[in-house]
Amino acid sequence: MYTIALIAQKGGTGKTTITVSLATAAAQAGLTALIIDLDPQATACNWSDRRKKSYPESENPTVIDAQPARLQAVLEKVEGKVDIIFIDTPARSEQSSLAAAKVADLVLIPCRPQAYDLETIPNTREILSLAGDKPALAILNAVPSYGDRHEQAKIFLARINIPVCPITFGHRAAFGDVTADAVDRVLLLAGRALAAGVEPDRIVIDPAHDFGKNTWHSLEVTRRLGELTATGWPVLMSASRKDFVGETLGVGVDDRLAGTLAVTAVGAWLGARIFRAHDVLQTRQALDMVASVKGDRPPARTVRGLA
Repeated sequence: MYTIALIAQKGGTGKTTITVSLATAAAQAGLTALIIDLDPQATACNWSDRRKKSYPESENPTVIDAQPARLQAVLEKVEGKVDIIFIDTPARSEQSSLAAAKVADLVLIPCRPQAYDLETIPNTREILSLAGDKPALAILNAVPSYGDRHEQAKIFLARINIPVCPITFGHRAAFGDVTADAVDRVLLLAGRALAAGVEPDRIVIDPAHDFGKNTWHSLEVTRRLGELTATGWPVLMSASRKDFVGETLGVGVDDRLAGTLAVTAVGAWLGARIFRAHDVLQTRQALDMVASVKGDRPPARTVRGLA
């Protein structure tokens, strides 16, 4: 039985999200996983309750709540019954953190690459010392898609002797309505360009597939591209070989032509006017075909059935 505790003195670092994600991945890998929720907010327990309502057959991972003082007793009770245990701890609770660290084989310290999170790491380091210097690993979470803040965070953590997991978690974009957000954003920027003296015929808007968006977002923006073309500004599509195409079809970057052409055709049908392309000839042919289907372009050659 292997026990992993997730500890951070700063709230909002993603402890619970990482806990349930790791436990679910362990279950998918064939391990019997258990989450022990020490947080009075019971976020992991609530997640389990919702999951059971949607998927009654899902019993792995199991989630139970416990008090820090009863943690050792809980572990003894499940000894031999589970393969791996994840302990989710509350922020700003040294008692819970110390209790979890003492029984853990490994401590994971989620933190975002920002000063507010990093400033609390020395406190967590002291807790680890009190627990007997258990093996620990920092996990950088919510890493921006640009900039080098995560590299600066790694340097800071190295200075205080906290190893850093080589895998980082990127910032997960969340939108109430991704397409509405894109429309509002491009209209704002187009307005700023006009106010700055840019000629209207030099302004193009771009929904920015995959930038700050996951695959679901990029698919939705493509599906609702007509909302951007309806603004009256010419729309640029930069979807060629994008990751959302690869993730949707499960293919690598060199095998995304078919998916790219499908997205391009949808965009053209919905009114996009400019297309950034890697495969220029194939893209040109796809656009010509869409234009002909719409009745905007005659066929290049017609010889069949004309007699």
